[in-house]
Amino acid sequence: MLKHKEHLATGHHVRAYNVDHTVFEVDEGWDQLYSVNLSERFCQCGKFKAFKYPCSHVAAAALSVPQNPFQYVDGVFLITNLVEAYSYPWQPIGNKEVIPPSTGPMLILDSSMLHAKSRPRSTRIRNEMDEVETSQSRIRCGICKQRGHNRRACPNCEAND
Repeated sequence: MLKHKEHLATGHHVRAYNVDHTVFEVDEGWDQLYSVNLSERFCQCGKFKAFKYPCSHVAAAALSVPQNPFQYVDGVFLITNLVEAYSYPWQPIGNKEVIPPSTGPMLILDSSMLHAKSRPRSTRIRNEMDEVETSQSRIRCGICKQRGHNRRACPNCEAND
């Protein structure tokens, strides 16, 4: 993935403002300018901070110094941290009754905030202009085209007799 960012970075134009403090302006084209500060691990696009992974602007700034953009990858993505996270011995949970009850705070659901599993109630205010139809008057037969019944209960059909 970092190789892809480096490939995108080749299309960026980098202007150095302070090489000692590693402050750059990266022009992505299409009038897209981003401020990059490598020492503070900051890019104006926000992806570097959000994903803790160098965006193409950071890769372009790092390659212009020249530095390896891989050094700006956050430690959580390193294999050594992943191995360390799973290196501790795991114990099986076993039967649920053996687990001691929690002594921490208990969460209680607010029943007034729960929604019923149904169609939401209409908030429309109806008046005399709204035509009120019964369910029977909306049904129309597919055979004789009359209202009030369907094709299964059609009195004009010989198969229903």
